[in-house]
Amino acid sequence: MRKLIIIAFAVMLMASCVKKIPVAEPFSPARDLEEANRKLDEGYEEEARRLLENIIRLDTTGEYAPLAHLRVADSYVMEDLPDLAAEEYKDFLNIYPRHKYASYAQYQIGMVYFRLIKGHDRGVGYAVKSLEAFETLNSAFPRNPYRKDALIKIEQCRAVMAEHEFKVGEFYYRKGSCRGAVGRFEGLRKDFPKYTGMARTLYHLAVCYEKLGMAAERDASLKEISKQFPASALHEKAIEEIKQYREDKARDSR
Repeated sequence: MRKLIIIAFAVMLMASCVKKIPVAEPFSPARDLEEANRKLDEGYEEEARRLLENIIRLDTTGEYAPLAHLRVADSYVMEDLPDLAAEEYKDFLNIYPRHKYASYAQYQIGMVYFRLIKGHDRGVGYAVKSLEAFETLNSAFPRNPYRKDALIKIEQCRAVMAEHEFKVGEFYYRKGSCRGAVGRFEGLRKDFPKYTGMARTLYHLAVCYEKLGMAAERDASLKEISKQFPASALHEKAIEEIKQYREDKARDSR
């Protein structure tokens, strides 16, 4: 009897020493998405992405995987990795083109590029990409909630692009390459008619046309300055510069 008691005690002791094997919780996309969002709020982007990528891989309902895909893209924005963010938003649109958050993804593509614009000299390429993204947003999703802001951003992108064109034209003008300057300035007039520096553009065109011997185009540019910008002094300045050019040319030919 005593032996039986000892054996029973030994068995109980061994059982108490065996570590309990934890039982894995069943996959819950809702729970994991909530946890991922919490980690994003706390600044743990990589940890959040691991949870989100798991949701994308395992979710069979079709409800949580798209949301997780968007949050992966958002995480790259938060981590200041714009190229990766843009690619993720584009991937989302390729996979879920008719999702209710498709317009959000398209808007975010425009915003990713918009934030990279650093003026006309360092960012015109991003202005072009941002403009294209916002125009696609408003054409593909005409009733999107970001429409008004997108229209404002479009005008700001166009202003950057127009100023870039003017600066390139001005560079050619200062070098004495009037044909190159005219090409840029005329393109500017055609593509960006609302450019705020149009008076300066017309002034340079009038002088360039004079130097190229294009009298009709010169006169048309001078007339347009007077008509569109009657308060501007650039009309008289252009006439003075043209006059000085003629005098210098006549003196050099003697």
